[in-house]
Amino acid sequence: MVEQAINSQTRQDKRRKVLFILASVFLIMGATAFIYHQGWGQFEESTDDAYVNGHMIELHAQVPGTVTVINADDTQLVHEGDPLLELDATDANVHLQQAEASYRVAAADINRQCLEIISDTAATLQKQAQLQAAQGDLARRLPLAHSPSMADEELAHARDAVRIAADALKTTQEQAAAAQARVVSCDPKHQPSLQQARASYVAAYLSLERTRIAAPVSGMVARRHVQVGQQVAPGDSLMSIIPLNSLWVDANLKEGQLTHVRIGQHAKVISDLYGSQVVYPAVVEGVAAGSGSAFSLLPPQNAVGNWIKVVQRVAVRLRLDKSVLQQYPLRMGLSVQVIIDTHDRHGSLQGVSAQPAEADSTTTVYARQLNRAEKAADRLQLAQAHRG
Repeated sequence: MVEQAINSQTRQDKRRKVLFILASVFLIMGATAFIYHQGWGQFEESTDDAYVNGHMIELHAQVPGTVTVINADDTQLVHEGDPLLELDATDANVHLQQAEASYRVAAADINRQCLEIISDTAATLQKQAQLQAAQGDLARRLPLAHSPSMADEELAHARDAVRIAADALKTTQEQAAAAQARVVSCDPKHQPSLQQARASYVAAYLSLERTRIAAPVSGMVARRHVQVGQQVAPGDSLMSIIPLNSLWVDANLKEGQLTHVRIGQHAKVISDLYGSQVVYPAVVEGVAAGSGSAFSLLPPQNAVGNWIKVVQRVAVRLRLDKSVLQQYPLRMGLSVQVIIDTHDRHGSLQGVSAQPAEADSTTTVYARQLNRAEKAADRLQLAQAHRG
């Protein structure tokens, strides 16, 4: 009996010890969870409904033509200004030659008219001198009009000479005025017909430039639609370019998770591609203006009899750190996990004003094309001026 009592007491002691250990463990876990929630947990919003997104830049034809060369294909990396496609430039070259010939004809016509103005000006000066001479001759004869030494016929001839010189001067002045009216200015920069011919030449040169289609931005080629020999028209989609250095993350948070989310808050992004070993620093850049269902092709009609409340999700855009993104590249559509630190709750949820375009949101390819066209027109104008 004594031995049984001892064994029973031993089992009860072990049971109490196990229960005490379990209670201590649960108490520690609860305390740890409480401390974590108070210190960090309540300031974090996380979701795994998040995906990498980016710009998909569609490359379109600007002029009609037949594709003769394709220099880039899907999955290849291109840089801004790289030649991607070439169209048959036969028609564009012909139009450029026609525009150049039209400019030369207009310039030659202006030069001829300017020479006529110079000639008419010289003739006007000559007629003025002849009139002055005739008037002087008549003035010398008038005092002798009634003397025996001056015949009436000679005086009449002097008057006729003055009248003829005056009529000739008037005719020359009218011709000079008509020539001046046809030419606004002999300066090519202020001559409308030459400006029109120059604009036509620039337009033809641009059409030739646009037969060589260049990459507007740097990125990876995707969804190439065009093939060699295909006839394309302005506006036809040729291929897409995705700038991999300008990706962002769209985290779809539930309505209740947006309470303390503010623009400018810091976040951590973990990609399924690299796992938890790579953490992308991110910043909340903005919150969508509506839920995903509001922008769907067929928005839900909630004003119906059989209505069931569904918690909506709103996309929160996160800007990724470009240095880490360059070291560990991502692709559009990849799944990621997002953890937003909401300690700083002084920011706005309404959004920020639009900012000037950054370097990766602009392109100079088309400005360079226009610059080359303008320089070619300047060379043509200079050559024509030397020839004239």
